[in-house]
Amino acid sequence: MDERWTIGVVEALRKLCRNGPECINYNLRSLETKSLVKCPDPNNTNNWIIEEKLETSEILSQVCLACYTTNGVDCEHPLFKGNVCRKCLGRLKSTMVVKGDDGLHYFCAVCGTLGLIVLCDNDNCGRAYCFQCISDLTANNTWDILLTTEEWLCFLCEDSSVIRIIYGRDDYSTRIHQLYTPERLQLVEPPSEPLPSETKLRVLSLFDGISTGFYSLQKLKIPIQAYYASEIDIAALNISKLNFGDQIIQMGDVISITDEIIKQISPIHLLIGGSPCNDLSLANPTRKGLFDGEGSGILFFEFYRIILLLKKYNKNGFYWMYENVSSMQLSCREAISLYLQCEPVLKDAVSFSPQHRPRLFWGNLPTLYVEVPFEKTHLQEFLMSGRMAIVPKLKTVTTKSNSLRQGKEAVHPVRNEQDIPDTIWITELEKVFGLPQHYTDAGNLSATQRQELLGKSWSIPVITHLFNFLHSFCTSSSYKITSSPNEAT
Repeated sequence: MDERWTIGVVEALRKLCRNGPECINYNLRSLETKSLVKCPDPNNTNNWIIEEKLETSEILSQVCLACYTTNGVDCEHPLFKGNVCRKCLGRLKSTMVVKGDDGLHYFCAVCGTLGLIVLCDNDNCGRAYCFQCISDLTANNTWDILLTTEEWLCFLCEDSSVIRIIYGRDDYSTRIHQLYTPERLQLVEPPSEPLPSETKLRVLSLFDGISTGFYSLQKLKIPIQAYYASEIDIAALNISKLNFGDQIIQMGDVISITDEIIKQISPIHLLIGGSPCNDLSLANPTRKGLFDGEGSGILFFEFYRIILLLKKYNKNGFYWMYENVSSMQLSCREAISLYLQCEPVLKDAVSFSPQHRPRLFWGNLPTLYVEVPFEKTHLQEFLMSGRMAIVPKLKTVTTKSNSLRQGKEAVHPVRNEQDIPDTIWITELEKVFGLPQHYTDAGNLSATQRQELLGKSWSIPVITHLFNFLHSFCTSSSYKITSSPNEAT
């Protein structure tokens, strides 16, 4: 890894695979062609068990809640009282963190498969339940009743009177975190001790964008010695320059970062980045995926290359975090997890702000596995005086202008002083992201250009939540991991 990858990342990856263990090569080949396996049809011989339990509203036991097999049902369902087989638990783990730009889940919360679904109307939930599970595990006509219910709160959000054999666990949030908490971090071990007294943080940010990582560290008052950033978008660079001047050391294209450069800038205490998501997102029908050399998805491997180089020159370990869209193909997510040797954690900005922004985070930050309390925020709190919010929360803001429209009717989210539907202003949108007003007002950027840059950026409350442990790391005091970004500011 100490030579410059002038041959290109695709050929370099092939070379790396040829030199790697056979098991890795096999996994990589299967990941490229892997597709989601549908849940098997319920075994007719077990239907009498379900019907018997429904009559008495008893919890289903000794039968997999997801596929109804009676063989090897030794795993507890993370959300509902009852058990599942190992195969179904694996599928649930793969699908549970997949959310769309509107914050709604794609896969059934019970069995983890796609299909005809009904969705929970709780903004902090949005879980999906498929027709098959509702039909099999609840009383007759429940599906029809749910379809006519104006605002339905699911079995996890409300103690429904529906006759059923699925009951939510009280500690399901904790169980979800435990499901994704790694037993051992293998790729890079975090530092075993805080930084020595008077030592400041050294950061490398790849795909830095408008420097929301630097802003988050500043907001937390983390002492920074050096912040190296790799970014090539001119508009984003101008915004960073406007807000931070020469405090950020720009390094140009990530592809041009060599072994020698990493050696020169080390030690690095924190590596962060999120490569472009357009070719990974299910929302893009022409996505090229992770391995196509002509797409942007392959830039993930530049992050992987850099993390290996940092590991070479930072023997005492370092913290790292990689972010990407939650609605990516399952095969892409599994490939990324294979390389980074850990499972992702889902964090959604809706827990802190009036915007759905579900994102996957990989890394060794201790705060990745801290539960996030839901803070009740309403879009109205972020609007200018005289303007009225039509919706409480925005769906995910992307680079497309139509992402500012809300719901099936694609309505504007705001009414202006004349009571006319209006789009959200960029200064208001900056506040939703946790940024100060006019943060992106650099040069002659239009409102559309500024929205595009915001659509690629991180939500500040989420990042400050993840970075808040760094204060104790940088001041040689004992580690104290808090769960709310407000506690660290």
